Amino acid sequence: MIGVIPKPGQLDAVEEFFQLFKTPWEFYRPGGAYSAVISTCADVSHVGARLLVLYGAEAKSIDTSLGIIRGGPPRVPCLNDHDLPVPLYGEACTFTAVGDGCSWVMAGTEMTGVKTAISGTTVIRLGYDLFEEVELLLSNAQPIEHASTPTLDIHINMLRTWILEEGNPLLEIPPVPAGYSFTVCLTHDIDFIGIRKHKFDHTMFGFLYRSTFGGVRNLLRGRITVSRLLETWCAAASIPFVYLGWAKDFWDPFEWYSKAEKDLPATYFLIPFKHCSGEHVPGSHPSRRGTAYDVGDLKDWAAGIRKESCELGVHGLDAWHSVQKGRAELARVGKLTGQSGTGIRMHWLLQDANTVGVLEAAGFDYDSTAGYNETVGYRNGTTQVFRPIGVRTLLELPMHIQDGALFYPQRLDLSEPEAQTRCQSLIDNAIQFGGVLTLLWHDRSHGPERFWGDFYLRLLEKLKSLNPWFGTARQAVSWFRKRREVRFARVETPDGVCAQPRYHGQDVQPPFRLRVYGPVRGRREGAALDFVDLSWNGQSSQDLESRLASRFSAAVAYLSAVIDPVRSVCQVVQNVYDIDPRVRRKAEALVAAGYSVDVLALRAEGGQKNYCLNGVNVRTLSLGKLRGSLARYFFEYSAFFLWTFFRVPLQMARRRYSVIDVNSLPDFLIFAAVLARWMGAKLVLDLHEITPEFYMSKYGIGERSWTIRLLTYLEKISVKFADRVITINRPIEDLLVSRGLCHSKSTIIMNAVDEDRFAATALPALPPRDRAKFVMIYHGTLTRLYGLDLAIEALALVQDEIPGAELWILGAGTEKDALTSLAQERGLSAKVRLVGQVAPTEIPAWLSQCDAGILPIRRNVFLDFAFPNKLPEFIIAGKMVLVSRLKTIRHYFSEDALAYFEPNSPADLAKQMVRIYRDPQLRPRLAAKASEEYKPIRWAVMKERYLGLVQQLVDPKVATDGEVNRSESHCHN
Repeated sequence: MIGVIPKPGQLDAVEEFFQLFKTPWEFYRPGGAYSAVISTCADVSHVGARLLVLYGAEAKSIDTSLGIIRGGPPRVPCLNDHDLPVPLYGEACTFTAVGDGCSWVMAGTEMTGVKTAISGTTVIRLGYDLFEEVELLLSNAQPIEHASTPTLDIHINMLRTWILEEGNPLLEIPPVPAGYSFTVCLTHDIDFIGIRKHKFDHTMFGFLYRSTFGGVRNLLRGRITVSRLLETWCAAASIPFVYLGWAKDFWDPFEWYSKAEKDLPATYFLIPFKHCSGEHVPGSHPSRRGTAYDVGDLKDWAAGIRKESCELGVHGLDAWHSVQKGRAELARVGKLTGQSGTGIRMHWLLQDANTVGVLEAAGFDYDSTAGYNETVGYRNGTTQVFRPIGVRTLLELPMHIQDGALFYPQRLDLSEPEAQTRCQSLIDNAIQFGGVLTLLWHDRSHGPERFWGDFYLRLLEKLKSLNPWFGTARQAVSWFRKRREVRFARVETPDGVCAQPRYHGQDVQPPFRLRVYGPVRGRREGAALDFVDLSWNGQSSQDLESRLASRFSAAVAYLSAVIDPVRSVCQVVQNVYDIDPRVRRKAEALVAAGYSVDVLALRAEGGQKNYCLNGVNVRTLSLGKLRGSLARYFFEYSAFFLWTFFRVPLQMARRRYSVIDVNSLPDFLIFAAVLARWMGAKLVLDLHEITPEFYMSKYGIGERSWTIRLLTYLEKISVKFADRVITINRPIEDLLVSRGLCHSKSTIIMNAVDEDRFAATALPALPPRDRAKFVMIYHGTLTRLYGLDLAIEALALVQDEIPGAELWILGAGTEKDALTSLAQERGLSAKVRLVGQVAPTEIPAWLSQCDAGILPIRRNVFLDFAFPNKLPEFIIAGKMVLVSRLKTIRHYFSEDALAYFEPNSPADLAKQMVRIYRDPQLRPRLAAKASEEYKPIRWAVMKERYLGLVQQLVDPKVATDGEVNRSESHCHN
């Protein structure tokens, strides 16, 4: 329990802060037992607790005894939190002397936070007032220069961390529903329902100007393509036919959004009265605020949209300043919807200091006006639904991303890649802090002349890939309102007093997430916080109460008890986790299935030591991956083995893993988990490569050499030691079985691509390609093994038959200079395009530009068993593929699915190039057949197979689907 001692007049700010930081607290009672006390008062000499967090710029009663001397206000009025500036809006001071303490929080180069101790109490003395900051943030807008900072959420995060680092456990209800990563609200302000209602007015003439002169300007700025410009001109030319009813109204928003957001709930804010610009409208053209429609024009459409689980709200005109007019606007829309609990967003986002009180008095359930016209971000510094200071029932749903703010020339005026970067930062904050990400996309933004619809579609696909809860504005506000109703009761238990959540409202769907943090005293900076999440629908549960009843002062033992060993898995990989798609797919599949997952991996250059990515806790070793000589391989393998050997049992003692999944290379890394096996974990060895063949290929070593015989022996004892072995395809499994692998403990998990994530990638705007060209694309590492020199030689052979043939090479590697020189020697500099390294998120866009994919892999003792990741990516993108006839690829795909050519043969590759060029109908047939044959080995199948394997190890009584997880019969020999 946290005790709070605020100044007079801060009660509202305190109560709202602890609605956002939903953890057990109460106003301080003398004699009460508290793990931490938070105070903004001057006199705290009577307070006793393990931790005292003391805020305020004014002198405190214990400053002198602590040896603290206050200075003036900080020259940089921003805190430093992990190099992120956190603005301060109230009074603040710095400290020039700290006694025996240490600097704790900095403002630029000056101290504004000190950590020290007195009489057994740790004291964190801050030179600013937390509750003053809360009141200012929830009452006023952050200035635009700080819009991108979720200031209030960072204050919560800082306080939480300080409490935990002092050895205090913590119970919290995070602002995230159980089973989801955050909440998304899709909203639309309906200002226009079609250009048909605008004849010879400012709106029509404005459109004509923007679609003609403005369109040319946007073309010259690179914001639209020639085809988009022509589409805009056609729309402008069609206006007379739209008026006559002979052409479709290109501004009609409802059909487009219904298709774009299929199966996703959305909220539409509708104008209550047409031709009404409202009163007290600031600006030079207030009359333009009036609209040519109102809700009375939308009766038929409104009935249909409600059937799609969407919500209708009020797009307010005068409700921001008049209770009477607000009630009239609410009644007008309410008559159409027939629903209670209606929300509002003001037209043009008009508001003043009294608006929230006026809206509450008018009877609105929530407001969603808290956003910016000029930029995107956090007007009130938070991702969460909150109650503004001064009201009792009205809640505020903050609006974070607005299309006009992103793209209007008079506002941010961003290109689509720049807008994607801005949106991604807000998405990252939603993942980190929870809460809601609210999007506002206007009615006509999808059509000419804006063309912001494609960006919106890509943004939706990106969001869908991150597992958020999509809710209407009303649903999101309702969920947060129910969260606010939870109270924490002091409960006497045999072990002492603890806090338990109590809720007496309606059923909660999706459920709350109860999070119990363990104490992290001595935690090094950057280390992940340890916690366990429990799903709770608000109902009383003996199981829940028994699990929360353990006294929090013994939280290490408590966490050890409640972290379900059945649901904890550790992955080990000697690679950088972020760039290893196979390990990431497995780890994130486990997280989605409810497992707690840790990964031990290498640290990227300049990367974090410990971090959390999509729910996976990653702990890293700074070692590098230089490789090259056998001696360097041996050094790196040995160093990582030793680190893992000691790290795994330490983790195992605390996390109680049920499964340790070790990923090769090297094979013998499995022995680093020997102590974990003794402690009860099951061991899985995932053989990413066949090690003997890999080194035979890389170094030209003979099969009978001592090195290869040693590697073969290590492979044999490694697979024997593991409880289960994962292989990456059937031919490799057959090879390993011939070398001693027991077939009954082998499972095939193919290197399949996560189709949902690949398809959901946001597509960058690429220059349109010349359709007279015949484009073949390779994407991947530039190395001699992958035969790109063979592809260039083949291209030289087909210049007469395919004059428009081009080869685009995406990627980086040691062969780049050699390939450039070869292209010049063959006179193909204009035909071979070495694009360079391309971000993985951009690959789908590049593949969409090609006529065929090409994988000219050489054949050798190792590569004959290869199944490249790039092959499924081409197939998912709907492209036919030219590929070497290698053993493993031929096992899975027939001659009717891929354009095979003999490996190492430019002449045979050239024949296949000519064949697919001369027969345009062959290409879609090959692509369709490849897609059909890929289905049995796609990631959706592999994922279930992997999860089934883990579940079998966790609970051997669980049967899987006909043991399909072991192998498959899919074969095209």
